[in-house]
Amino acid sequence: MNDEEIRKEIDDIIEEELNLLVDKFDYNISTIQMFVIIIEYFFSTNELLFATNALAGLDIIFERLKTRKPKPKKKASINDFVAMLDFAQEYYVLRDYIYYSFANKESISWKKKGKISIKVNDNSIFSQHMQEWNLFFINSLKKRDVTLLSVEELFSLLKGQDEEELYKNQEVKIFIENETKNKLDSYKFGMPKDNNISFGKYTLGEFLDIYECLLVSAVYRRYYSFANDLPSVVITTRDEYIQNINEYDEEKVSAILIDIARASKGTFYYIEEDDTFVLSMSAFSLRNGINDLLRYHARINGNLFLTNISGPLGDELVKEMENLFLQYENFKCKTDMKLNKFDESLPDIDLLIVSYEPSLGFHIYICEIKNALQADWAKEYLKGIDRNGYLTKATSQIEKIRNFLDTEEGIRYIIDNVLEMFSDLDIKHLFPDGLFFPIEFMIITSQNLGVVMEEKESIIIAAPVLKQFVDNSDGDVVYIEKCMQEYKTSIKNCYVTKMKTRYFKDQRVDFEVPSINSIFTTYPNKYISNGIYKKIEKESLESGYCYSNEVKTKMEN
Repeated sequence: MNDEEIRKEIDDIIEEELNLLVDKFDYNISTIQMFVIIIEYFFSTNELLFATNALAGLDIIFERLKTRKPKPKKKASINDFVAMLDFAQEYYVLRDYIYYSFANKESISWKKKGKISIKVNDNSIFSQHMQEWNLFFINSLKKRDVTLLSVEELFSLLKGQDEEELYKNQEVKIFIENETKNKLDSYKFGMPKDNNISFGKYTLGEFLDIYECLLVSAVYRRYYSFANDLPSVVITTRDEYIQNINEYDEEKVSAILIDIARASKGTFYYIEEDDTFVLSMSAFSLRNGINDLLRYHARINGNLFLTNISGPLGDELVKEMENLFLQYENFKCKTDMKLNKFDESLPDIDLLIVSYEPSLGFHIYICEIKNALQADWAKEYLKGIDRNGYLTKATSQIEKIRNFLDTEEGIRYIIDNVLEMFSDLDIKHLFPDGLFFPIEFMIITSQNLGVVMEEKESIIIAAPVLKQFVDNSDGDVVYIEKCMQEYKTSIKNCYVTKMKTRYFKDQRVDFEVPSINSIFTTYPNKYISNGIYKKIEKESLESGYCYSNEVKTKMEN
C-alpha cells in the first residue's frame, strides 16, 4: 500500500471508531457535565497535554452528538466516558496528521506491514505545538506580585469555607482580580483595542465586560474547587446570568453569552433545550476567549469581519511590535512605508525597525506582519500556506522587497530613511570612517512559526516569542539575534517523541507523539540599563575604533 492508501485507511478507521463511541451518548446536560468533570480532573492533575487535546477532539464529538437523533440506550458508564476522551485526544492527533500530509506529503510517513506506523518527518509540526505549550508555561510562571497571597495561602483561605461568602475577603478578591487581569492582558495582545467595534448585536467593549465577568468567575471557582477537592464545573441558567449581569439589557447579555458558548471550543456549553450553560472552569480560564470570538465571527459573517475587524486586527499587531522596540532609546521605527512610487507591484513595508549600534552603524529589520487569528487544528495552521494564505503572501512580499533592496535605488531609499530617522545623531563624528547597515527580513505572525513550510531566508517568528526576546534584551540586538538564531533548536530540545499504540478492532496503529521534557525561556539581559550601550559608544570615540576600520584592514591585507 502507498502512503495515500494507508492515510485513507486511517481516515476511515478513526471515523468508524468515532461513530461507534458517539453512539453511546446523548447530547444533554448530564453527558456534558460528566465529560467536563473528567476533563477538569486531568487539568487539576497537570495532565495538560492530554486534557487540551481531548478537549479539541471533544468539540468535534459534541457537534456529532447534536446532529444525531437520540435513541433509548443503557446509561453510559464512567469507563465509556474515559474511553471517549482517550479516543478524542487521539482523534485530534491523527486527524491533524492527515491534514498535514495533504498539505505536504513528505511531512508524515505512513507505513503498513501488519501494523500501521505513522511518523512525523517535519520537525515544525511538533515545534509549533511545543511553542504554544512553552508560551503557556512561561506566562504561568511569571513572577507574581509579592504583595499578593501565594497559591498555598490562597488555598488555606478557601479550604472549608463558604464559596459565596469568602469572595468578600479582600486578599482573595485582589488575588483573583490580579490573575484575571494578567490573563486578559495576555489574551488582548495583538487584538483590536477599539471597544466600539461592532459585532452586530453588541460591541467589542460590551463583549469584554461580560467575558471578564465569566473569566473572574472561572478563575475564582477553579481555585476554590482545587482547594476543596470539588469538580470545577458550574451549571447556570440563562436567567441566572442575566440577573447577575445587570449592566446591559437581557437581549444583549443573552446574545453575548450564546456567542461566547458557540465560540468557546468546548469550554462553555449552551444547552438550548434547557436554556442552561455549563462552564468548564480550568479549560475556560486557559483559553483565549477573545481570539475565539473573533474567529467565530469570521466564520459566521465574513463580510462583517472584513468590514469591522480585519483592518484593526492587522493594524494592532504592527502597533504592538512598534511599541515593543520603542521601549529602548536605541531603536526607532517607521510603519506603512509605501514603495509603489518606485514600482506599482511593490508591497508596502509594514514595519521598519532600526537600532543604532555604536562602532558599527545601524541594524535594520524589514518586517512583514500578519496578524492571523490563532489556530487550534492543523487545517487552521495550514490556511497560512495555501495558495492565498497569509504566509504565502508574506514570503512573496518579502521577496519583492528584498529584490528591490538589491537595486541601488532601493538601498538608497532605506539608507536615506534610516539617516532621517536618526538625524539627531552626528553621523560624521560617530562614524568618521564609514558605517554599516546590516539588513534582515522578518515575517512576524500572531502564532505561526512557519509550520510545514520550506526553509526560507527570512525569519518567521511568532509575535509573543519575539516579545519575550525583546522584553528581556534591554535593547541589545546581539542578544535578540542570538535568541532568534537558537530558537528553533531550543524549542526542539523541549520535547522528546515516542510511539503510541492503539488497536482499532484487530488493526494495530503506532503513531508518533511528543512529550514535554523541559521549558525554554530567556533571562533578562543588561545593555542599556547598566550603561554598556553608552560605554561602547564612548570607547569607540576615544579609541577611534569602528568596525569599518577592521574591514578595511582585512581588505588591505
